[in-house]
Amino acid sequence: MSTTRQRILDTAEVCFAKNGFDGCSLREITSLADMNLGAVNYHFGSKGELFTEVLRRRIEPMNRRRLELLDLAIARHEPESAPLEEILYAFVRPAIEAFDTPARGTLLGLLRGVHEGSFDPELFNEFFAHVLQRFSILRDASGGLSELEYLGRIRFVVGGMIHLLADRMWRGSSLDTDTVTQLVVAWAAGTFRAPILLVENETPGGQQ
Repeated sequence: MSTTRQRILDTAEVCFAKNGFDGCSLREITSLADMNLGAVNYHFGSKGELFTEVLRRRIEPMNRRRLELLDLAIARHEPESAPLEEILYAFVRPAIEAFDTPARGTLLGLLRGVHEGSFDPELFNEFFAHVLQRFSILRDASGGLSELEYLGRIRFVVGGMIHLLADRMWRGSSLDTDTVTQLVVAWAAGTFRAPILLVENETPGGQQ
């Protein structure tokens, strides 16, 4: 990767994480990076493409690791199903590991934007739809969740994990990565083992 492209990505990542997509202009990014607007247009074409590449370099490695761990869990238990806790471990561990890097502050800002739905749904689909599809085996591991309830519970787990990691980062903690992972997996397992409340094709309001 060229030095110019790297510098633009590094600067844009900090800006987007702090101010969000709408609160960060290309002029601000180029000023902070000591670049001209033409450099951004040459390497990325638009602010939207720049934002996509900022997300890609942080989220894709995390998702690859998730799928690697999931494949290992499935292979360990074939032909039986992988246990709920091992599936959840594969989902949460890479995110927790990512917070033990120097990029944890900017990653937190980016993930909050993802979780709160503050950017284009097409980007969410690009980076997360295939992961959610693979981890849909959680539905059977939890006793047969509907798709709606599965997606609701996974968002609940992601939101809780983000808030926990944010609190750990800002206030300081002596907990190591393994301990935090064990805590999150235990809490997530409780979430997925809770009684099933929605049947397939049912809305949260109870209407078919």
